[in-house]
Amino acid sequence: MQPMNEPVTLETRYRTLLILWSALFISIGMFFVFATFVPPDTQPLENRMLSLTFLAVGTLAVIASRVAKHRLMEQAVAKQDVALVQTGLVVAAALSEVAALLGLMDRMLTGNRYFYFLFIIAVIGTLLNFPRRDHLLAAGYKNRLT
Repeated sequence: MQPMNEPVTLETRYRTLLILWSALFISIGMFFVFATFVPPDTQPLENRMLSLTFLAVGTLAVIASRVAKHRLMEQAVAKQDVALVQTGLVVAAALSEVAALLGLMDRMLTGNRYFYFLFIIAVIGTLLNFPRRDHLLAAGYKNRLT
């Protein structure tokens, strides 16, 4: 643990971003394991329209995650605010995780055997939002973040 008066370094911030990203990525795996091995409590509804709606909303959430991250990274660079980089990562990963939650709902509500497509979309979205040092450097170059 760092003393309170010591400045936060680039490596410390990057490590924090990696830990946050890893935790959100692992939660997708946990949702998948739950969806795979826990049977639905009730008789599933065979509703293809609901499954397609979940797929569409999950895909849009992943696309929105990329847009939100891009906008927050632009704001971080413009304002030279390194904290916005972390906010962008968390927002993007959470929006990507929406697809996994919808996959879990699809499995539990409809019993759709193709529920895993939403998990694949969530994993792709989360991998695309992997934290990069470049974002921290761009947002903190005037503050001499090292």
